[in-house]
Amino acid sequence: MHKPIKILFSISLALCGAGALAGSQHPWSMYRSDMFRTGQSQFPGADLGVVEWKRFVNGRVPTISVPSTGRVFLGITFHEEIWSNEEYFTILEASGAEAWRVKVQPYRWGFSQSVFSGPAFDSAGNVVTNAPAGQVRKYDPLGTLIWTIQRRDGATNNSTPAVDQNDNVFHYQGVEGLAKYTSAGQLVWQVGGLSQSHVAVFTNGDSCLGGLRTNEPHGSVDITYYNPNGSVRWMHTSSNGRNGQVIFGPDGSTVYQGYGAYNSADGSVKWGTPSGGVNSALGSNGQYYVTLGGSADTVRAHNAQTGAVIWSKALPPVGSLLPLALDSRGRIYATTTEGYLFVLSPTNGDILIQTRIADVFTSGPVIGLNNRIYAAGERFGKAYVYAIR
Repeated sequence: MHKPIKILFSISLALCGAGALAGSQHPWSMYRSDMFRTGQSQFPGADLGVVEWKRFVNGRVPTISVPSTGRVFLGITFHEEIWSNEEYFTILEASGAEAWRVKVQPYRWGFSQSVFSGPAFDSAGNVVTNAPAGQVRKYDPLGTLIWTIQRRDGATNNSTPAVDQNDNVFHYQGVEGLAKYTSAGQLVWQVGGLSQSHVAVFTNGDSCLGGLRTNEPHGSVDITYYNPNGSVRWMHTSSNGRNGQVIFGPDGSTVYQGYGAYNSADGSVKWGTPSGGVNSALGSNGQYYVTLGGSADTVRAHNAQTGAVIWSKALPPVGSLLPLALDSRGRIYATTTEGYLFVLSPTNGDILIQTRIADVFTSGPVIGLNNRIYAAGERFGKAYVYAIR
């Protein structure tokens, strides 16, 4: 094995719009690209919509992250058969070849429960990922285990961790709640909470979780906002709850969820009707994008400050849209459950690329180096990761 090369990164915290984010030295640092969960990258995405390579993987990939090396880090997957009780953390080279793979301990409780979340990078290129058996693990760039945090074994572990600009780790697990750890894996605080989303974190240490949606009208959580010490600043509830992903705005004064926005200071509604279950992304151009379902999925662009609709684009009825990605030019990338890739113009929503890549996409697109995007999908019942240029 080659001796590791140490790479130093400088991180700018000057927030000149939502594009300048902690972790932005990586093309796609974590789920939805950054700890704000904006869905945007400072790197350009694909221009052609052509598959450069596809790599067979042994299990369905939940989400993907890409560090500054260009390697492709997959969420932990089953080996060969679903519920095989054998799971691996797999990393690919930018060429699609396997870089390294480590076996992880499966759940011991009930049945072989998977982990539907992805990895997150710190400033040195170390990677933090959820693992089965209620664990959070940190590996160095060569695949050496640095530390393991043991949370509850008998609970799902599907909320992707966030790593902030100081390499602190924020992690949510359903029964255990939200916790903050130092870069060394030491607990700072832990607090209860109910969520079906991924924690969003601002540079001052504030954090926010989407809520828990239920099928019965007996009251549940929409959104919970936490102070830097882990105490709850405010919370909203409703009869059925909302599970939409929360996004921090560039100055931290606003959080977005679904079709609207809240004031971070007190939780008052700034505009719209915040709601759950909606894919959204926040651009550095001052536009906030949401998806609307129906006979054909629609992408709608709002003024992020006022909520005014700028444009709305109905797409052909070729599957439901998965989480959106925005590149450095503001282009909007979307994959669908029927295997289509769309690329839209941020100016008016015009379709720049429409092509079918797979039978099914199982992840939203993520942006890497050299005008590449990556997405997980299936073809003839086999699971693949696709590199698209």
